[in-house]
Amino acid sequence: MKLPLPLVNWHNTIKDNPQGYSITRPIEFNDIKDEFGFVTFLVESQGCWEWSYKIGDDDPEVFYRDPSSPTWEISAKSLSAFLKFIHLREVLESANHWAFASGINQRLAARITSSLGHGKIYPAAPYVCDMYQNGPLVASVEPFDQGSFTPPDSHGTEYSVTIAAEDGYAVSKFASNFPEIDWRMSC
Repeated sequence: MKLPLPLVNWHNTIKDNPQGYSITRPIEFNDIKDEFGFVTFLVESQGCWEWSYKIGDDDPEVFYRDPSSPTWEISAKSLSAFLKFIHLREVLESANHWAFASGINQRLAARITSSLGHGKIYPAAPYVCDMYQNGPLVASVEPFDQGSFTPPDSHGTEYSVTIAAEDGYAVSKFASNFPEIDWRMSC
């Protein structure tokens, strides 16, 4: 089976990562199979979600489902955008240096995202966070407070923000631009 170029390039990039991925498990090329027109290529680390694409396009849409469900739902409009999102999630989760804050109001969240520039990566379902990349920084902005595990209200007026990088100074410097936030940090 011919695999889409974005998937081949992604696999070639991550196979050299000694830490590997922690929140998802890529399926090895020789284990990728066509099942009724859907090709599953990635599984969430605890087996809660799996992602696939339909055969035929060079940069196909990505679908997801709970493995016990026969129904696939749209996750992302292109495989290349999805893989960038997943890669940034993995970088964020495995970074040695990070700053996290929850209960961020909409005005402050807008200031944070504005200071991150135009590096927004739109979410891939089932994730609900926007990802940002600006130089060495990777950031996640989620429209609810993770500390409570439930949305505070239906208007998305509170956010959780995580900033991460391999360079602790970059994280500290960014966080210092927002002294009104009570950051939890590992730098």
